[in-house]
Amino acid sequence: TEIYTLSLHDALPIFTPTDMHTLYNSAAIANPGMGETVAILGSGGAPDPTTDVGDFMTHYKPYNLTSAPNYMQVQVGGPTRDDASTAQGEAIENVLDAEMVLSMAPLATVVHVLTATNSPGLFTDGVSYIVNEVPKAHAATVSFGGCERGSAQETPVLNTLFQQAQAEGQQWFFASGDTGTDGCRDGSGNLHITAGWPDSSPYVIGVGGTEIGNGGTEIVWNQNSASTGEAAGGGAPSEIFSKPAYQMGKTPNDNARDTPDIAAIAGGGGVFIAYHSQHGSVGGTSAASPVCAGAWALVDQGKGGDRKST
Repeated sequence: TEIYTLSLHDALPIFTPTDMHTLYNSAAIANPGMGETVAILGSGGAPDPTTDVGDFMTHYKPYNLTSAPNYMQVQVGGPTRDDASTAQGEAIENVLDAEMVLSMAPLATVVHVLTATNSPGLFTDGVSYIVNEVPKAHAATVSFGGCERGSAQETPVLNTLFQQAQAEGQQWFFASGDTGTDGCRDGSGNLHITAGWPDSSPYVIGVGGTEIGNGGTEIVWNQNSASTGEAAGGGAPSEIFSKPAYQMGKTPNDNARDTPDIAAIAGGGGVFIAYHSQHGSVGGTSAASPVCAGAWALVDQGKGGDRKST
């Protein structure tokens, strides 16, 4: 698996938590996230509770809240074993995940599970840990992804875990990736129209990307992905899974699981983050997935937190 590439930038208008509450009509929610638990699966460098997550709450004030969140970390496989450069990139990703969940649901309990590497074995261990050891989490979010064609060995085991999670009321959200329909881009410019994995599992929600167009409307994120000009935060039909019942009549008649399922802010100037006491922005479906997981916590809260069956 891989973690989708992120970059700090300030060139375009940047989305704040306040902007997201307006966009997603959540500004009036009282005690957002209270009583909810959201799990995050990451890898590598861990966010600092003070200079990263704490600074985000103090500076960006989601829902005007500045108090330290109920944020905790769990290591699976021990401390990171990735090289310094990789671990730094992973750290920015992990910071983004935590802060986007808290931007939507700042009073939620956030359990950040960090594997020592994002190798398939440890990644599966991380999923298993959240499914079996964090049962109170009604939502889980991941910004890892890869090519469905290259994931045949891990697909059956993970898909069984996702099926178990959904049956028990734990909904997983996966970033669909930032290469549009080309889930298997190999870096040489070759186009392979296929879905990514794990967002193609029929038991998870794949999250694509949007941006804000003229007039303030939310449109598909189109960053002229590579040389194809396709929507960057898109997806494609699965080559493994047939069309699930919930997509019948709602997606193309292609007898395939189509991705993504939903989309949220990913493009433009990206979203505000605090990282090591510095303030900037990042973009991509890696931002959209945790935003949706945080929003799911608000939905669950509004229904009395009763989506968990056990």
